[in-house]
Amino acid sequence: MIKKTYHILILIASILIIFYFLGCLFVFIKGKEILSSQLNKLLGEKTVIDQVILVPPFSFVIKNVSVENIGFVSKIVAEPSLSGLLIGKTIFNMLSFDEPNFFLRRFDKKRFNFDSLVEHIKAELFFSNVKNRRVFFVKRLIVNRGSISFKDDYINVSFRILPVNVNIATNLFLKTTFLLQTKIFSDSQKEVVNFLAQGWLNWPKKDLKGSIICESKDLSFFSPYLRRLLATDVISGNLLFRTDLNSENNNLIADCHLEINNVSFGNEPFSFSFDNKDSALLSIPLVIIKNTLLKSGNSGTFDFTINTKLDAPRFEGISFKGDIFPRIIEKNLKGASNISPQTIKSLKQDLKQISKELKDGFGEVINELKSKVKTTQPYFSDNLQVSQEEIDKEKIGQQILDQQQAVQSQVPSAGQAEQQAQGQADKSDKSNEDSTNQSSD
Repeated sequence: MIKKTYHILILIASILIIFYFLGCLFVFIKGKEILSSQLNKLLGEKTVIDQVILVPPFSFVIKNVSVENIGFVSKIVAEPSLSGLLIGKTIFNMLSFDEPNFFLRRFDKKRFNFDSLVEHIKAELFFSNVKNRRVFFVKRLIVNRGSISFKDDYINVSFRILPVNVNIATNLFLKTTFLLQTKIFSDSQKEVVNFLAQGWLNWPKKDLKGSIICESKDLSFFSPYLRRLLATDVISGNLLFRTDLNSENNNLIADCHLEINNVSFGNEPFSFSFDNKDSALLSIPLVIIKNTLLKSGNSGTFDFTINTKLDAPRFEGISFKGDIFPRIIEKNLKGASNISPQTIKSLKQDLKQISKELKDGFGEVINELKSKVKTTQPYFSDNLQVSQEEIDKEKIGQQILDQQQAVQSQVPSAGQAEQQAQGQADKSDKSNEDSTNQSSD
């Protein structure tokens, strides 16, 4: 009986081995053709594959994959889930890309060379009817030594992002850990950005905890993009930016720390218009930072918080921390010989409360934002449908700006503060002189 069972097990094992090798042979002969056809259908672009191999226990190695006009991948390793195949769903335990190289190009404000690719993938995976919709899920995604070459014809900028290293893993509780690390190099092979993002995300619950660190050694590289928001060129400077991200039930709080050193701006401003409302919102804190730097020796440290939604993040709900403007005034007044430390301290205390109310706009920021609103008015009129609610919000925002400007008019400038202090000093000297005369009489 035992011998018979032993023979049956050997027979079953032999049949499985034979089918496995037949499967390997089938994949080697027809796998390239079948996979190319499926990728052509999914991507909507001509896809060429050099070789497909089935390796034990159940992994596919795909070599030299090229997508017309988009890029090339040296090797793809895919481990399908057997349980997913049994229920008719495309699930991968692991999907790895070695040395992917993508060539991206921006033709104008709205057109990229990958627009049709993105639309085709969205239609195949998300927007097809429920009956034919494909279920595609990857438990672990790995990218090793990737690179992206980007050419922006609209701004006239070119750069390379490499090496791109990505490691994303999702567990049974749909908690996803992520790690993204890369650098950006200019056309001249100069390193301009070092970038790191890491943390975890639970998308169904809209929970997130992570951090982003970005270091730039040459801010002039971003001048073609920043000039559209700042209305001036960035000539030089370096930057260190860190944000700690925390989201619970879709309420995302980003605590940001920004250090900018040795920055300089162009002297000649130029007119421009925002591309959209998000650009206008982003411009507000950038203009505050620019004007603060101009008043504080072209270097500064900024701490601010962004309150937004995880599933629809926007540059709004921004609040600066600390007493930005008293620090600027203190720096400006320290150079005046007739201003006593007590006067500076008193002025700081008087302005402390005002600075808290004016952290979203102060001095030139108010005037500059008003000029930008006039510049952008034709764009919003022609391209956006503004609801009555948004009109009401704009009126309220204008009232706030007017109130802030009224408060600003009450804030003494550095020259006025010096004159006031000198006047107080003269009165004090005169009073002391009168007292002395009375004593001598």
